[in-house]
Amino acid sequence: MTAKKGCDGCSGAYIENVSIALKDTKAPTISSIKITSAANSDSETTYFKAGQTLYAKVKFSEYVRLADNKNSSKQSTNIKLGLSLAKKNTKNATQIQAKLVSLKGDTAIFSYDIPATIKVNNKTEAMDYFVSGLADIDKQSSLIVKSSANKNSKFDRAFLDNNGNTLSNSSSTISKLKSGINDSTKFENEIKKTTSAITDIAGNPLDINSFRDDSAYKNGVSISRVYLDEVSPNIKSVKLSSNQKINNLNDNENYYLKVGTKLTASVEYNENIKKVSGTNLAKIQAKFNIYSSCLLYTSDAADDLLCVDLGGRRIIKKKNKVKYTGTLNMKKKKK
Repeated sequence: MTAKKGCDGCSGAYIENVSIALKDTKAPTISSIKITSAANSDSETTYFKAGQTLYAKVKFSEYVRLADNKNSSKQSTNIKLGLSLAKKNTKNATQIQAKLVSLKGDTAIFSYDIPATIKVNNKTEAMDYFVSGLADIDKQSSLIVKSSANKNSKFDRAFLDNNGNTLSNSSSTISKLKSGINDSTKFENEIKKTTSAITDIAGNPLDINSFRDDSAYKNGVSISRVYLDEVSPNIKSVKLSSNQKINNLNDNENYYLKVGTKLTASVEYNENIKKVSGTNLAKIQAKFNIYSSCLLYTSDAADDLLCVDLGGRRIIKKKNKVKYTGTLNMKKKKK
């Protein structure tokens, strides 16, 4: 700026009371989602059982805030993150909703208390599912909606001053904004309302592409598989083996273990079980019910004294079964 031409007596010109505003139109995205067993932990947890609390830690690409800037509003206290649950050979069996418990900086934390049972298709069953990812965006209605949603499905949005306080409708900034749009309907539907309950500091809604959208064949941000399991494992099979030398000349002898023979039991479960090692392994014992019975066979197995008469003659009448309880110590298999 210069002084007016020909104004020899004019002093130097200057500018004052200038405000500079930076325009921000970029939507915040979800950078990652971690499932942990503690709100203050970044270590991911894979297995949960009933009574435990699951925490979903959502990290965004920038600092975020509540859209309406009100901690106690119905809109803000109702924010939940939908997680999809699945079983083997199923893509999406049902969903759970984790509630927002913390929003600070660029991270939102959601929590979900694991129940013993869950209702699926109007049927109550034991909790035995895994988290397969985010629920479809249509199941995230307390957090985000599509831009095509009507005004009543969208979220109230506030704009902030330099100190983080909500600008009132009568403030000069909002008045100028409304005047610049010059369309009251558009101002109420698109400016005062937004498509997510969490926005960036400028008020931009979350990027819809961060979320799973089955209708658009989009998976959204991935989540490592997490198991919610309240069902005890079942024994699928038990196999017994020994270090006793096989007698190829007398097959009957192979069904009886001699004194000093080592018996090994291999137990297969219907699901993965926790690995046990060290001193804890030595504490695990398998108990067997052992019966003594007389089988009808020739005197070749004359070491079974309960089943043969003097001279090795075969006893026709079976003896009654006698029950014994034995304990087998489980030992780590040597490599």
